[in-house]
Amino acid sequence: MPRRKGFTLVELLVVIGIIALLISILMPALNNARTQARTIQCLSNLRQLTTAFQMYVNNNKGRSVYYSTAVKMAADGTPQNGFWMHELRPFNGDISNIGVCPETPESAGGWGNINLSWGPDNDPGSFLYKVTGSYAINGWIYGDDSDMPGLRGGERYGMGPRDAWIKLPAQESSNVPAFADSGWVDVWPVDNDTPGDLVSGNGFGQFPEMPRVCIKRHNKRFSNVSFVDGHAESVILPNLWKLKWSKVFNTGKVPPKMPNNFGK
Repeated sequence: MPRRKGFTLVELLVVIGIIALLISILMPALNNARTQARTIQCLSNLRQLTTAFQMYVNNNKGRSVYYSTAVKMAADGTPQNGFWMHELRPFNGDISNIGVCPETPESAGGWGNINLSWGPDNDPGSFLYKVTGSYAINGWIYGDDSDMPGLRGGERYGMGPRDAWIKLPAQESSNVPAFADSGWVDVWPVDNDTPGDLVSGNGFGQFPEMPRVCIKRHNKRFSNVSFVDGHAESVILPNLWKLKWSKVFNTGKVPPKMPNNFGK
């Protein structure tokens, strides 16, 4: 009888070992590629939001979106105006589509965090009514408070001083944030804010505000930010203190040191 040719046990083990080695080499590269793809999609979302914001401003004779916690409904039952998410709807469609970062596909039902989007709420009177998202508008570029005439957006909660708000068109527009990765819908950073982490619960009160956007959502090092001039970029977390969030924000301060347990 002729002998059948085949692999020996040793040869099979060698082949299996080579395959395992190749997988161990390729997997990090594949994971990095997927992470980079999600980051690119997030930056695209932010650019689209900023384009919608620019269209809104142009359509309203240079006035920025106003601040309102009350949502007014159209005859067909859809939100007509209210927070920026509803105000920008005619210019960008549904915020729940382009407003969701690929790193946060699931929603929290309220406050979000690094891994979850904020919203939605099914209460027709809520400003989160049927909207969910992963980004915050820079509160210092808000217009007036529509519910409290004479106030700027956020002043009702103690934000200030009055001369901190940025009037459009903004100077240094390429360094003035418009939207950023966040666990909430808006943010009013000041230059002496300390870093925090939404994962640990810090930042859910009014102060400090920077923890709302200082989150390790991308590659555990970056927060994606769009700017009033329309571009978007990934910003290393300490460099968030180098952006011109408000007219009085001191970008020359030394960025604070991140806590050792930040993001864990």
